[in-house]
Amino acid sequence: MTLTAPFRSLAAVASRLPFHLNETKKVNATFRHWRRDDDDEAKYHVDLWTYCFIRRYFLIKFTRDELYNNAADMDALIEQAYVKVEDHQASVSDTTRYASWVSVVCKHAYLNYRRNVPPVVSIDQDDGLHLQGDSLEALHDAAMVHEGLRHQAPAGVEIAYLRFIENASYQDIARRMDKPLPIVRSYVNKAMVKLRSAPVFLAYLGRN
Repeated sequence: MTLTAPFRSLAAVASRLPFHLNETKKVNATFRHWRRDDDDEAKYHVDLWTYCFIRRYFLIKFTRDELYNNAADMDALIEQAYVKVEDHQASVSDTTRYASWVSVVCKHAYLNYRRNVPPVVSIDQDDGLHLQGDSLEALHDAAMVHEGLRHQAPAGVEIAYLRFIENASYQDIARRMDKPLPIVRSYVNKAMVKLRSAPVFLAYLGRN
């Protein structure tokens, strides 16, 4: 199976949503609507977004960490995270942070899994800027990047997504965005500075 096939399949499912997967403000508003009004359509959209987000999260993780061949583990993690979200969904106290809460569930499930898997070290490391430790872990979350940079220029958000989520090289981003390499590096650097101080990012790391 090619790596693009599952993402294409996921995009087809996500297209049924009335908002983009990264539009966390709309996700949270839909979640609040469901919790307040017990609306069946809102619940359907919340559950569909939750499934798509969780699936994309682990697809990205497994492709990044070269673990994709172990599809059974990935499917098990998706199911585990979804069941946990479903079991505790109705008890989320802060309905304005549902999307972030789901991403934390995914993060913890993946970290628990990763502790039992030998680390994979790539010999093709990019020489650009990187965050370290739990900061890098947090930036793997597409919703976190989108929410943390929501006031930035669209090009800057897209470049940050390509760099932090898809792990694209600076050269690849420059080609895909049709922008000079120095501009790409500047966008990435500004995004890191912004994300490090963004309230949603600090909350995700438990530092606020």
